[in-house]
Amino acid sequence: MSELDRRPAGSRSSSSSSADSDSSSNGAAPPQPVLGGRGLELTRPETESSSSSEEEEEEEKECPSVKLPRVDGGREMVWSHNTDSEREQLSSEEERGGGGVTGGGGRKKKGSASPSTIPPSKYSKISWRMMESMGYKPGQALGRSGVGITEPIAESAQLGRRGLGFTAGGLEREDVKWEDEEVNIHQKVEWLDCSSLPLPEGNELHSWMVEGERKDSVSGETHFTDPHILDNILKNKSMFDSLSQKEFLSARQRSNPYETIRGAFFQNRAAMKMANIDAVTGFMFTNPRKNDGAPLGPLDILYFADICAGPGGFSEYVLWRRKWHAKGFGFTLKDPNSGSDFKLDSFNSPCETFDPHYGVGGYEGDGDITNPANQSEFRDYVMENTEGQGVHFVMADGGISVEGQENIQELLLKQLVLCQYTTVLATLRPGGCCTVKIFDMFTEFSVGLFYLLYRCFRRVALFKPVTSRPANSERG
Repeated sequence: MSELDRRPAGSRSSSSSSADSDSSSNGAAPPQPVLGGRGLELTRPETESSSSSEEEEEEEKECPSVKLPRVDGGREMVWSHNTDSEREQLSSEEERGGGGVTGGGGRKKKGSASPSTIPPSKYSKISWRMMESMGYKPGQALGRSGVGITEPIAESAQLGRRGLGFTAGGLEREDVKWEDEEVNIHQKVEWLDCSSLPLPEGNELHSWMVEGERKDSVSGETHFTDPHILDNILKNKSMFDSLSQKEFLSARQRSNPYETIRGAFFQNRAAMKMANIDAVTGFMFTNPRKNDGAPLGPLDILYFADICAGPGGFSEYVLWRRKWHAKGFGFTLKDPNSGSDFKLDSFNSPCETFDPHYGVGGYEGDGDITNPANQSEFRDYVMENTEGQGVHFVMADGGISVEGQENIQELLLKQLVLCQYTTVLATLRPGGCCTVKIFDMFTEFSVGLFYLLYRCFRRVALFKPVTSRPANSERG
């Protein structure tokens, strides 16, 4: 359909120009395209004599037209001017959603259907006009025989690259309207004040130890956890098992705005987590207090230990904050194939004051913290280089891959968490502080370990930084 702009309402012309019209072999006049205010119409008079009929003479008087020179084989293009009343009628039809293909003073084309109803929200205005022009009626099936579908084809609910019809329990698509918004999160640590009880003696500690059978599930750990809450947590975690690795990584990245920060400032996200923890706790790590409450002086050196922390994001942040006024001791697993060793060349801060140590054998050791001999060797090295006082704070960020076994991560990492805490207590000076990554606390073992910390420190807290992945179990 071709459409011309309407001329101003006050412009009229009584003159016209015309061109000769060729006749077809049967004596009938060729079709005449008529351009009105709203569209193009092709009309074929039955005979040449009909063009001079009284009916058309009346129409020409009521609606004068301008005939343009013939084009395309002798056809005439007639531009008819609508009267003021017709223009008002056409405008009202447009507002009501009417219209169609018209010409010759605004008359509707014979045999064309114009939309008589407002299109439903599931159709666009253009598609609704096309369907009605082809004879579609609301509520009836498509097709000449009326046996087609009555509703539009539904949007595919296929999940990723999985087969059609596949559904993942708990991950069904919901009609959620997402809006861009700026979210400001202000975290606050809720501390548990120190215990008034004295430190337990060695004999008492040994009496608390009970060795039981190896467990492969936490479903029955309800002594410190409500059964309904535990069941819901495990059920929600199991939803991710039905996702492919690509789908899982995509969802994880979209749920954590800090996931893409990676090497923007430091070598990995771990440095951002330590910065988050340090800021929320009032910079108690990078700006600690002495036993008398006074801060470190400008000539005082800040001693710290970073265990199970390769490639070293935590230490990188501390050295970035303190520059040359900090001395660090690193202790992590030394395995060239695992990528868990410290990567000092990637530090975005001076690393000359950072000293990696790997237990027995020093720099040539294996760094296995589960080996008691390595713990003792690292403790002796720290004490030797801090004048027997120990470090001001310890950071521990140990973990292993538990892909496919996320529900029992707490059970799989019990030994690692325990070894981290024993190393913390062995190297930390009185009045020092620490942050250690732990996981779920459903079992009596984890709760008991936290109770021991409550008896050893002035105050303790469970805290999950906002920079940590929201779907995992880690906290400190």
